[in-house]
Amino acid sequence: MKYIDDETRHELMLASPQFPARVLAHQGFDKARLHWHDGFEIIYARRGRASLTLNHRRHLVRQGEVKLIPPRCLHEVELLEDPARPDVAPQALSVTLAPEELIAIMPFVNRMQDALDYVAIERESGGAIAEYCDRIYLAITGGGPERYLTANALFFSLLARIFESSTGAGGAPGGTPSETPGETPGAPTGDAEAVRELSDARVIHKIWKYARTHYQEHLTVAMVAEQFGYSREHFSRMFKRYSNTTFKDYLTQVRLHVACDLLVNTESSVSNIRKRSGFANAQSFRNAFMDEFHCGPAEYRRHAWQGEA
Repeated sequence: MKYIDDETRHELMLASPQFPARVLAHQGFDKARLHWHDGFEIIYARRGRASLTLNHRRHLVRQGEVKLIPPRCLHEVELLEDPARPDVAPQALSVTLAPEELIAIMPFVNRMQDALDYVAIERESGGAIAEYCDRIYLAITGGGPERYLTANALFFSLLARIFESSTGAGGAPGGTPSETPGETPGAPTGDAEAVRELSDARVIHKIWKYARTHYQEHLTVAMVAEQFGYSREHFSRMFKRYSNTTFKDYLTQVRLHVACDLLVNTESSVSNIRKRSGFANAQSFRNAFMDEFHCGPAEYRRHAWQGEA
């Protein structure tokens, strides 16, 4: 089964058939190569440990601990044995949010998850999240015709716990920033407004997919807006409202993720990688790395190969 796009490193398969997310119970020495996805991910080490490399910084998730991975962050995960019991295979649960599967009930899920303080949630609610993860693991591995019903109930309780753990910049519940004074995205609306929000959110995910497919091409906001039948102004407002970022910045992130993977895992020249990742010129390539990583692409590669990036 192919889960990772070889060029963009974007995770292709997110939702498990039984969940509005990708929920996997791991039993063995599994390893997920460098990748990223549009939803946040939870890694729970049930038995043994998990080695997590997030933006090329290594973290060790010990038995009984959880680690939250924000959306659109490059990472790789490897399950490790318990040093005290090296002959026993590790167990873990990974839960990756699939925003496109949740837009019917959470049209602003992208903005809501971007507003979360993942470090604070880990620190303050890590124990409760680990307990939910353990119960989900036991539910889906325990057999019985009702196991996925039980696991989904736990999944939504877990999701509510995470979103209730943080408050957005605008003070809106569930980490949802206010659009304008007096307006809270995700608040109850009329039927017509709810239908429009759902339709707009689905279009946004098509635009995300378009950017991940055409990132090597010269793309402007006006061109993509026309491709999807919108004026430049309406397109920009809609994308920002549902994505919590501009289209230009989202496209830059996609290109950066491609470039990072090529810099770390190939010996291609920096110039060739710049072209393959869609950056128009050397200056824009370097500026993007300086803004994101505070170093140029060549220095980023050197640090990564030395295990420092």
